Amino acid sequence: MELLRATTVQLSVIGSLGSGGMSTDTRSRRIRIIAGLVLLAMVLSPLAFLLA
Repeated sequence: MELLRATTVQLSVIGSLGSGGMSTDTRSRRIRIIAGLVLLAMVLSPLAFLLA
């Protein structure tokens, strides 16, 4: 649970950096999608390990 909270904080920081630093919408959207996929992988891999 603590890992999930840390990753959501990190994700929001990445999102704010992507939207604030970059003027282009496509760049920030791509960053947000990549960050979302990374977060999903980080959440699913421990779950898959526990369920296996």
